[in-house]
Amino acid sequence: MVMYLLWGIETSYRSRFAVESTLHKLLDLLGNLLLILGASNMEFVADYRDQTGVPGLSRVLVPVLVGLAIWMMRTAEIALLSKREAARRSSSAELMVMMQVFAMWTTALIFSCQEWGGDIETHKTMCDLSALLMWAGNFWWRWKQAASPMSQLIMVRGDVPRLPIELTVVPSNYGFVLHRDNEFMFLMLGETVLQLVIATQDMHLEPNGNDLWGTLLTGVSATAVSGFVLAVCMMFSFRQMVDASLMSYRKTNKGVKTDVNEEEELVKSLHKSRVSGGRGWELISAITHDRVTEAATKQRTNAMPLKDAQRIMLKGRLFNVLGVFLWQTKAMCVMLVGVGVKLSMYDPFADSNAFFALQQRLELAVPVGLTFFIQFFHAVYIKNRHAYSPLSSLLKQPKHLAVLVARVLCFVAGISIAFAKITPAAHQALQTLIAGCQCVLLYLQEARYKVVTERAHPLSSMGKALHSLRQHGHISRLQHAARSATLLSKGNPMAMTTSQSPQSTESVWRKTKGKFSHGMHHSMHHPSGRGEQKECSVKV
Repeated sequence: MVMYLLWGIETSYRSRFAVESTLHKLLDLLGNLLLILGASNMEFVADYRDQTGVPGLSRVLVPVLVGLAIWMMRTAEIALLSKREAARRSSSAELMVMMQVFAMWTTALIFSCQEWGGDIETHKTMCDLSALLMWAGNFWWRWKQAASPMSQLIMVRGDVPRLPIELTVVPSNYGFVLHRDNEFMFLMLGETVLQLVIATQDMHLEPNGNDLWGTLLTGVSATAVSGFVLAVCMMFSFRQMVDASLMSYRKTNKGVKTDVNEEEELVKSLHKSRVSGGRGWELISAITHDRVTEAATKQRTNAMPLKDAQRIMLKGRLFNVLGVFLWQTKAMCVMLVGVGVKLSMYDPFADSNAFFALQQRLELAVPVGLTFFIQFFHAVYIKNRHAYSPLSSLLKQPKHLAVLVARVLCFVAGISIAFAKITPAAHQALQTLIAGCQCVLLYLQEARYKVVTERAHPLSSMGKALHSLRQHGHISRLQHAARSATLLSKGNPMAMTTSQSPQSTESVWRKTKGKFSHGMHHSMHHPSGRGEQKECSVKV
């Protein structure tokens, strides 16, 4: 989980800032090398807890801490050197949280390195405490990401002025984040399939007969087949979550495409109108005043109030944090399923009454159940929570309600089977069967008996909120440019200190030109480590 946190920090950084210098590329390679070193030193839990003379978790924590320190320096670079106020503010807040996580993990390193006088019980306790601090750092990072929008939504009064979201948050390229999540999840699925190959390398497979069928139909082969089917079922569940996110992403892009086209036309008209001399500036002033009047009228008639738009953006940020946590947990569960399949293949017909039997069955049943439960929660709460309010509305759609109840029963059945005294091969076969039923029910839930409602999703007004924020910023900048152009046309030299050059009117619009995506959904140019800028679609 700590390595996934570093991966998540890298994803967040890359989705917001463009860094192409040789130094930063070398730091990227160093960060990947540190993750490899940390992963290569992972051992069994018993090795950490039972051997007082072994460094234990420190072999994993040292590379991880160095990797986190690198990201702290890169975040501090943005916080101190960026020309954008939003980049400085958001990076400063992230740097403070990173320092807190670094302190937790450093404390865990100190606990894991101590021998504690050879006392084995104290050593076990300190190892457990070190692992707890590693988990705490991960959860603390997620909590602090959610605390900011929560505090503004819940604890801040509406009549108290606060900084707008545009000055406190750097938008992210949501399409890039989706692709990174997709790649990582398929990597975890690949790990599950890879376990099927690794588990057979050091095993001598005894055939059930002298013919071809007897050689193929062994317990290990049957367990491997069921493990592969289980991986396919998890992939189907994962794709349902991705498709829902992509659908929202494309819908929002389509809704704001018209605004982008209008903005580009305005840039072209201002470019054509730019001429030298006082008369040209009078023309620019007239055009700009007309645009301001038109935009202000449109804002009063169609746009969402600025306060409401800000709240929708904050809600979007909050649910994005929840979504990232679900992705992280699902990836961990998929990885643990691969471990459970590997253990089952080592001895498919192990004694069901062995001291490790129950734990082994739970190590497969719980991750499989959580994998499908996370998708269920994502569909019911994040995607369609508006359709289930009030809950009595489900009574009008009995088929959809029956599918939901059946899925819940599958969750209960999957966990309950783990307490049955059966062999690992039989247990994995039953888990695969339940996973197949989950896929069928998932198809019925999303396609055949899809929930129908007339209520709007709480974030369905995201496009209007983005339009309102953009209009508010555009009008403020246009009014400023119009006043500057008017003063210049009258020969006032003080206006040049504000306008800087005849190109500033056009550049005001070009700075906001770009594509949109889900979340914050307005394009911005972001500072890189080299002082360069990057245009990207964004998400708050």
